[in-house]
Amino acid sequence: MSSRAVLAVVAGLIVLVPLGLLASSVWNPGLDLRSPSDAREWIRLCAKGREDLYCQTARTVLRDIKGPIVFLIPNQGDRDTTRDILEWMGGKLNQSDLERLVRANLFAGSSLQHGPLKALDGQERNINCRVPNRRDVCEVDGLIVGGKANFASRNSADGAVYLATRRPNTKGYDFLLPLQ
Repeated sequence: MSSRAVLAVVAGLIVLVPLGLLASSVWNPGLDLRSPSDAREWIRLCAKGREDLYCQTARTVLRDIKGPIVFLIPNQGDRDTTRDILEWMGGKLNQSDLERLVRANLFAGSSLQHGPLKALDGQERNINCRVPNRRDVCEVDGLIVGGKANFASRNSADGAVYLATRRPNTKGYDFLLPLQ
């Protein structure tokens, strides 16, 4: 092997090894790039995130729930959602409160429809899907809800996941609060 070839191999290793280490340090073991087939599969994939308390709890809550579900998920990153949840809980993580919060954002059914709808925590929520100039969103007790997840399955019986955001210039969270 010529000295040029050896030098090229060494230079390649000097560049590739640090890049490989960097890539492995930011790789999320839960990352799955395939399209989920239904709302439950979407939640299962979301729950693989290391910091996603919200989806992890939803997966636990759904073990006892049968049939299609509608899930409202905050339209922000895992860290921001976790930060907001901890703020709402007064800085201390409480599993039963976290489950109550998730149930307040879960509904039995295949999609959101205009009118009253009962969340899995027992609260009746007002769903307004007749928002002026917005055919792609609904309002749920003050949250703007839209961006229905695009599943590989187009069967509405599979349930739905919607992104939730508080109205602009309002205080609060990007999730519905449970009964106190």
